[in-house]
Amino acid sequence: LLEEMAQITYEEWFVRMKFPGHETVKIDYKTGLPENWREQSLGDFITIKHGFAYKGEYFTDSESNRVLLTPGNFKIGGGLKLDKLKYYDNDAESPTDYELCKHDLLVTMTDLSKMADTLGYPLLVPGSSDKVFLHNQRLGKILSLPNKPFPKYFYYMLFKEERYRGFVVGSASGATVKHTSPSKILSFKIHCPALDGELVLQFNKQLEPIFEIIDHLQQQNALLREARDILLPRLMTGMIDVDKVEVPEALLERVA
Repeated sequence: LLEEMAQITYEEWFVRMKFPGHETVKIDYKTGLPENWREQSLGDFITIKHGFAYKGEYFTDSESNRVLLTPGNFKIGGGLKLDKLKYYDNDAESPTDYELCKHDLLVTMTDLSKMADTLGYPLLVPGSSDKVFLHNQRLGKILSLPNKPFPKYFYYMLFKEERYRGFVVGSASGATVKHTSPSKILSFKIHCPALDGELVLQFNKQLEPIFEIIDHLQQQNALLREARDILLPRLMTGMIDVDKVEVPEALLERVA
């Protein structure tokens, strides 16, 4: 619901052009756009960093402190999916500059499905107190160019937009496995106010607390799943009485 709220706000401001103060802004009748809106290339504001080629011999389904993000962690339409995680052996060497931070912005560069269901879509890396998320190959990390602001939540919503999605899929290479590239994504042109201007930065500021709440709820859900997985087998086997279940204080404090 929170992400839908962010999506509706983005569409209202930058698709329907009903941004704050739009009533007093003149429309350029040649372009149909508000004054000061113009065509801009993403490559003038951001760059994309390729992921690291982690060694397959160290991939594991057994839980470790290192989570290897893959295209499978992207939802259709954009967003994070954590139901199928791949882990990387804690003892394997791993470059620290490919360790991700909370709310780093990633896009998929490869898609194995026939319809390229997730190609080019974004996700925001979740915060975690005990996991390190790794920037795997086939994923691009969005970074700002020097001396440019980085309204990441605006870009996150932009990478969910239908026109961008159509451009990425239409320019993809490969017959069975679809690929895109940083150069293709960065060549995408959008019609909007200055990407480093006041309106975009204002929008980004409004969305930041929404995504902070989303991240907090995701961490709470993870802790609640952990409690469920501990308690449910014991309840089913009769090891503990339902009336006598006590949740450990340490877990309650983590959830709080």
